[in-house]
Amino acid sequence: MAAAKEETVNYFTKQYRAMLEENMDDYIGKFSEYMQPPEA
Repeated sequence: MAAAKEETVNYFTKQYRAMLEENMDDYIGKFSEYMQPPEA
C-alpha cells in the first residue's frame, strides 16, 4: 500500500504540474487581453 501511495502521489503531482504549466502559459499569452477594461 505504501508503494502505491507514493506512485499515486507522484502521478497526480506530475499531472497537476502539466495542467498548471499549460494554464499559466495560456494566461501569460493572453495577459494583455485580460487586463483590458470590460466593454460597456
